[in-house]
Amino acid sequence: MDTRPTAHQGSLGRLFAVVGAAFLYWSSVPECYGDGPPPKIRANGKNQQITQINPLAPTVFPEQGWNITAPNPFGPTYAMWTIEPFQSVSNPAMQVDAALNLRMLGRGNRDNWQVIVPQARTQWTQGRMAASVAAGSEGGNGEAGITVTFLGQEQSLVVEGIYEATVVGTISEPF
Repeated sequence: MDTRPTAHQGSLGRLFAVVGAAFLYWSSVPECYGDGPPPKIRANGKNQQITQINPLAPTVFPEQGWNITAPNPFGPTYAMWTIEPFQSVSNPAMQVDAALNLRMLGRGNRDNWQVIVPQARTQWTQGRMAASVAAGSEGGNGEAGITVTFLGQEQSLVVEGIYEATVVGTISEPF
């Protein structure tokens, strides 16, 4: 069996969290592929800002929409989003857990897309350094909603400063 993974990664910028304020930046980086139109995944939002962080509760960034294009109607397409813990810009040893939540939005042909893994979180103190959510389809376009959470309330100490994490969206079609 021949498999040819066709992956398109859209780097979802940086999530910045400052104790007292948080910033969220989204961007995409396209890649080129060979035969036929590739599947595509792209964040469709703008920069977001959270001005205050409550140290006693999770800090939830606004949901970000991702456009998904799956041009192959005869085979499966998988989309996955991954995040690692937030990391202090000034002290990389200081990390804060992150969580992802995924849902399919009502735009596009969402009936073709099914959520496989709806939520995940990091647990850096236990060595779980990545969290991934995923959806799959038998072809067709759709839109996913990704919510990112900064879990600073779970730690006994979060040093003041700027924290960042990168969410990466990946789409593939095995042939």
